[in-house]
Amino acid sequence: MSDERPLDEELDYDLYRKGLAAFERGAFEEAEVLFEASLEVREHWKTLERIGECAWRLRKVEKAIVSLTKGVALGRLSKTPHLLAQVYLERGAIAEARRSLEEALRRNPQYHPSLKLLRQLDER
Repeated sequence: MSDERPLDEELDYDLYRKGLAAFERGAFEEAEVLFEASLEVREHWKTLERIGECAWRLRKVEKAIVSLTKGVALGRLSKTPHLLAQVYLERGAIAEARRSLEEALRRNPQYHPSLKLLRQLDER
């Protein structure tokens, strides 16, 4: 058995890594394009999360919601629904934000960012 990754996995990883480098230097448009290319090779919740975060930072709110919603459906961690809640809040969709925060906390009841944001919503 070979230790080499299949070519599509190599391509996906390379595109994702380049997207992450662009994201980390604040080149969100470039990162978004690279993450989308990675997603075409292989669908992954983290890639969808990154596309959603890029879209949100670029003020593409609807695209962010679509991508993050897909990421929530595929993933298991709390950050993706938390990011979706932040996008919903920016849009003024309080009920949707609350549901996303509750999902984040269902996944990890101690996820501090979601606990804090939910407390802020409860204080309104």
